[in-house]
Amino acid sequence: MDNVGQFLHYGFEIEGQHSSTERNPDPHRRFSHAWSIIFRLSCVIAVSLDPLFFYVPVINEENKCIELDKKLRTLAPILRTFTDIICLLNIALQFYNGYIDENSKNATLIKDPWKIARRYLWPYLVIDILVLLPIPQVAILILFREVRGSKALGIRKYLTAVLLFQYVPRVLGALWYLLSIERETACWLIACQKQPGCVGSSFNCDDQSLGNRTFLTDSCPINTPNTTDMPFDFGIFRDALQSGVVHSKDFPQKFFRCFWWGLRNLRSGAQLYMQLETARSEKKRKKMKQEREKKEEEERMKMEEKLEMEEKKRTIGIWMFKYRLPREMKKQIMQNIIPRLERKKDVCVENLFCYLPEDISNAVKRCLCLDLLKKVPVLQNMDEQLLKNICDSLKPVYYKERSYIVREGDPIDATFFITDGIAWAYTSSNGEASSSSSHAERLEKGHFFGEELLELGLSKLSRLPLSPRTVKTHGPIEAFALMDEDLKKIISKNWMHVAKEQLEPFAAYVVQAAWRRHHENKNLERSSHGGR
Repeated sequence: MDNVGQFLHYGFEIEGQHSSTERNPDPHRRFSHAWSIIFRLSCVIAVSLDPLFFYVPVINEENKCIELDKKLRTLAPILRTFTDIICLLNIALQFYNGYIDENSKNATLIKDPWKIARRYLWPYLVIDILVLLPIPQVAILILFREVRGSKALGIRKYLTAVLLFQYVPRVLGALWYLLSIERETACWLIACQKQPGCVGSSFNCDDQSLGNRTFLTDSCPINTPNTTDMPFDFGIFRDALQSGVVHSKDFPQKFFRCFWWGLRNLRSGAQLYMQLETARSEKKRKKMKQEREKKEEEERMKMEEKLEMEEKKRTIGIWMFKYRLPREMKKQIMQNIIPRLERKKDVCVENLFCYLPEDISNAVKRCLCLDLLKKVPVLQNMDEQLLKNICDSLKPVYYKERSYIVREGDPIDATFFITDGIAWAYTSSNGEASSSSSHAERLEKGHFFGEELLELGLSKLSRLPLSPRTVKTHGPIEAFALMDEDLKKIISKNWMHVAKEQLEPFAAYVVQAAWRRHHENKNLERSSHGGR
């Protein structure tokens, strides 16, 4: 054994000895190669011998019992023993087989027997022992001969299922033989349970408690021409029972008969497999198509969202360019709007002020409307801070094409400052143009209307003036509105901060405006009486 260990140790090719090995071939290396071939052949033979154990049980049709084929029961273990001896020798040689330490930087060859044994004991030895032991084959011999009682049939079914999963790829015919025997014994057990005085057993021929079983011939007939009249359905195993293959002890006949059945059904199985594979491929193709369509839809939606976001960015840029906002202010607006667009939240381009912080929103309003407020006569002499407070209270408003902003005679609850678009202001009497004004006034960017609220609001906050004219949009209008409620709040908060010298001209302007309205109303009454 030491020599064997030495040949296994030196069987490895060590760096620096390659040339000498080629000149003088190592006999131990040749033996190692030969042994590897012998071991692999023995494994192939062992796998081929395993199905022999399936043919050991035989049905005794005359006595309705199961017996074992004595010749095959002896031959199968003997043949299996030779292959097991070779496997045992291979296990013993593993304790002398050196190995390369993978954790070593220099790929060191380990020759120490203790290290080799410690490495091989777990888990390789356990696996080899489990493979070596013929547990399923021995179980067949024991269960079909030694197990007694009604539970034997259930144990056999369990064992058959285990063997099915272990050997179905290569022993289809042998399994068909073994399952045919199991199917007939199942019929016997059912019939025995219905027969008074029948004692349940394993139906082994060596069982002394068999008694008279002639009733099984009528209960489990296998040669009935019409399968619909059979009291028990044998299924695919009926051919094996009718052919007598399960009753014969002629092993070549049994083997080739079962081999032919397995080959024939393997072809049918291959066709079924192809059909299943085709169906699976079709299902996979449909799934891939659905995934591709889903991915394309997601990409399309992402592209649409991206284009929509870019379009809104462009529209916002045009809006800021139209009002000539400073660069720093544009940057602040985009910094607040873009994150909202990226979160896929809707943005109304016509009203960006609701998405901006209060300080930035007020800064934009002052940039757009402060100069407009200074054009209003009643506000021209106001304090700069008061004008800024008024700017901060302005509300952005939008009107569609050909829509009414205010009608003649309606209360004026806001002063409007137009920042974009065109509107028409005109007066009428009973729906017809008056003689005093036969033309409509054009209102556009930089104009305002509803100043009557300012003229009245600073003196009498509890009343609203009536509009002397109708204002109608020509196209879309963008404007800012100073609502009467906001005006009252501004006046109440800032009245004490207005300088005395600013109040006097403001009061004079209010008186003059009231006198002009009174004079215009009297002229209107006279013209209407004269028309009558």
